[in-house]
Amino acid sequence: MDGPRKRTSDVDVDDVARFYLLAAQTAPAGALYSCTGETDISTEELAQAVGEAVGVPARALPRTEVQALWGGFLTDFVDYDNRSSSGKARRELGWRPQAAYGLLDDIVKGSYRDLAARLRMRD
Repeated sequence: MDGPRKRTSDVDVDDVARFYLLAAQTAPAGALYSCTGETDISTEELAQAVGEAVGVPARALPRTEVQALWGGFLTDFVDYDNRSSSGKARRELGWRPQAAYGLLDDIVKGSYRDLAARLRMRD
């Protein structure tokens, strides 16, 4: 999409499970935490990784074209700088992400490979 560089946060599902278990065991009642691994993945990098995984070149589209394809809600969601920090969880709970690699590598050569292969076979 056109406009400034949009970024997002991610977290590995196993790291989320460890976080929730730790929070349930040690967090004070009513405490709020964010659970994130990486916090600086651009939507452009995300699109490029998905394109590489499924064998389709990624390219920027004007917002109007994206909205025609995805609708308003999803377009607005992706076009938002969606970053969060797990700093509080790290400080107060001692939680640390342990994923073997980040989201972009996971898309290209990790757990998303089977899904990407199925998407490529649709042609």
